[in-house]
Amino acid sequence: MEKDEEGKGFEVRDKRKLWQDEDVKDEQGDNGRRQDAHWHEQTHTHDDCSCNGSHTLPEASFINFIAGLSTNVMVSLGILQDPSGESYKDLTVAQYLIDMIAMLQGKTKGNLDDTENKYITDVLSQLRMAYVSVANQP
Repeated sequence: MEKDEEGKGFEVRDKRKLWQDEDVKDEQGDNGRRQDAHWHEQTHTHDDCSCNGSHTLPEASFINFIAGLSTNVMVSLGILQDPSGESYKDLTVAQYLIDMIAMLQGKTKGNLDDTENKYITDVLSQLRMAYVSVANQP
């Protein structure tokens, strides 16, 4: 390697356009704030929301992660409505998500505290019973 090239790194630039009307990526780092605002607008309407554009998100924890997966199972079983207000049944997706939670239970065995272990055990039991109940409906 020549002496000129020693110590020289390379620069990675993301030139993807996130919005069709975006000509040039914002070089000052404002792009992340615009992405958050875009996500916020796309995920819900403000007709009945008093969030003023900001939300307090729950703590990133194992229990909240399992709760999110279990909510998706309930939506797939038609027990809860999706964010758009639609209700549907997709037993294949529900079974897949239940299997994912069971896989996480197996992979984290011995690494969970008592509260997390009881929570995932209880959630799996309830979701499996709900699945059987919905699957046996005419």
